[in-house]
Amino acid sequence: MSRYGLASLILMMVILMGSALFAPAVYASSNTVYVAGSTWGSQSSPISVEPGSTNAPFSVYIANPNTASITNVFVTLNLSYPFSSPIRGVMEDGVTRVTANASFISPTGSQPVMFYLNVAANSSDGVYVVPATVNYTLSGVNYTFTANLQMPVSTYADLRAQNAYWGSPAAPSLASSGLRNGNLVLTVQNLGDNTAFNSSVIIYPSAPFYYSSPSETAYLGVVPAGSVVPAQFTLSINANTTTGLYPLNVSIRYNNGMVSSQIVSVPVSGAADVIVQGYGVGQPGMFPGNQNVPISIDLMNSGNITANNVQVSLGAQSPIETAYPGSTSMEIGSMPPGEPIPTTFYVDVSSAASSPLSFKVPVYVYYDGENYTYMMPLEVNSQANFSATYYNNAYLSQGASNTKFALLIQNLGNITAKSAQAELLLPNELSGTTVDYLGDMQNAASNVATFSIAVSSSAPPGTYYGTLVVTWFQSNAPGNQFTQEIPISFQVHQGIYTIFISWIYDFGWIVIALVAILLAVIIILVLRRRR
Repeated sequence: MSRYGLASLILMMVILMGSALFAPAVYASSNTVYVAGSTWGSQSSPISVEPGSTNAPFSVYIANPNTASITNVFVTLNLSYPFSSPIRGVMEDGVTRVTANASFISPTGSQPVMFYLNVAANSSDGVYVVPATVNYTLSGVNYTFTANLQMPVSTYADLRAQNAYWGSPAAPSLASSGLRNGNLVLTVQNLGDNTAFNSSVIIYPSAPFYYSSPSETAYLGVVPAGSVVPAQFTLSINANTTTGLYPLNVSIRYNNGMVSSQIVSVPVSGAADVIVQGYGVGQPGMFPGNQNVPISIDLMNSGNITANNVQVSLGAQSPIETAYPGSTSMEIGSMPPGEPIPTTFYVDVSSAASSPLSFKVPVYVYYDGENYTYMMPLEVNSQANFSATYYNNAYLSQGASNTKFALLIQNLGNITAKSAQAELLLPNELSGTTVDYLGDMQNAASNVATFSIAVSSSAPPGTYYGTLVVTWFQSNAPGNQFTQEIPISFQVHQGIYTIFISWIYDFGWIVIALVAILLAVIIILVLRRRR
């Protein structure tokens, strides 16, 4: 090797050694440790999460394929809408950073890092992607890498066993004591807003029912929202069982972890079974502030004997209220089997109700010592909602006429108000042109309503109160006119004539005294000149 080649080699080695001596701590993207998966709940018990969920567990699984343990494992979620943390995180640029850790992960092992998160109530269904940063130490070296985690949000399905009868869906029958291997049908309804997957129904027979094993399962599979499906079982009844309704423990499982445990009443020969057959709102819909809204509920005795002492009541709860005493309860008395009986209840809708709003109201049915509850879904329809603010600085004074008074009116609702009109109801001391047409106003749209006001000259100065009445129509309630009242205040000031008279009253004696003094001086000067 030449002298120059040897010198170059020595120089390169010196540079490399210097770089090694002064190199900072390593923070590099890992090529080994990785996110093995993430899920709501855990991999062994996953759960579904819906809008409005709070403290929902979310597991991030970190896998260590190395032959050495990793330590100081920290996972940081970069949360933005619709997710948040019930504990305080680091907020920056609209992103909340929440960190959880695992002390170490053994070689070739994996371990979950658990978070508890909230989901915004107004979020939409979908799969959201949340960036995550993973930090850990391997053999004394710090590493970091990032991963995108999928976090699904879906409105819950809600499977409920609604009814139980013997026979088949096409041919219901009666069952009496001593029945062997009878066919029992449970009707299961999805009361939620989303499809239920991997659905199954398990019954746990107890006296007077029995089966060859402690439980029996019927697989339903996919149950769309609102649909009703039958679950069929083979069940026997003990001998010497008396006529009546008997409880049967039922467990409905769906969506890989959701469980609904219920007790269903099963009839044994000659039992009444009063159920809600149908319902409806007896007008175009419910809107905030509506009063005496009729709600029709059809009841039917699906049993085979008359139900006695039947009573039904509506569990009025926010946003609906009892319209008047007794408007949400009724005594029916006797109900023969198979004859639908219509009932009507009356409720008020809170003026502060959100719109639109979906909610459920319990319907309670009592008869022969039995009770039945049906969760009736209802909706508050979309409605326009107006605000009014002062648009000009109108100066109202005693005796003033044709003073322009303008208000900025805005539609804060989520639906278009059609043919909107504003009318100003004035106190007795004020008068003028008090109606202005606003036209169609979409969500967040605003318009200026201008009025011409006159003030009585005898009106005392001060604050006066009136009412702005806004009327309009909506496409979701044809022919129904809506009205909203907004309080308005007016400030009346003193007029010029009143100010002048007041000035004369307060300071006139000073002017008179000055004039008298001036006249006296003039008289004295005149008398002196004559002398």
